[in-house]
Amino acid sequence: MWMVRAGEHGRLFEDFKQHSIVAIDWDELGELTNFRDADEVRRKVEDTYKDAKPGLKAMAASQVSRFRFDFKENDYVVTYSPKSRKYLVGTIKGPYYYDVNRKEYRNVRKTEWKGTVSRDDLSSSTRNTLGAISTIFDAGKDAEKEVVGLLKDILVGIACLDWDVENTA
Repeated sequence: MWMVRAGEHGRLFEDFKQHSIVAIDWDELGELTNFRDADEVRRKVEDTYKDAKPGLKAMAASQVSRFRFDFKENDYVVTYSPKSRKYLVGTIKGPYYYDVNRKEYRNVRKTEWKGTVSRDDLSSSTRNTLGAISTIFDAGKDAEKEVVGLLKDILVGIACLDWDVENTA
């Protein structure tokens, strides 16, 4: 399960939700479809951010490469809203594309959002995992199992409630 931060302080959470996307910045790199592999991304990051510290360049290249090359259709993805303390949970639904119509965060992947899970309902281990500061990271199978399990429980509960309402009317 991938975590993709929704900008500083989760400010793009509603944008991601409304447009069924996850997106990253690094717009200065341009369209990532031009890169064939992670080495090309690394070289472009080096050229574009010449004055940045080496560690920052390495981190940026790694995260951009993951978004471009490692995300696969139907992978689980989450993003977080610190304001609501909720994780939006969904799946990747398309290849990478560069959206020139966006003002920022033009590196995009389509998603299908399934629902939300409250941070307060997660174990401390999963909260800690999902609390990492990176823009993009693989949260691992344990966090995925817990988040998806909670989401399925919520969706089953909603379906049962809807069924009860329909059958008591």
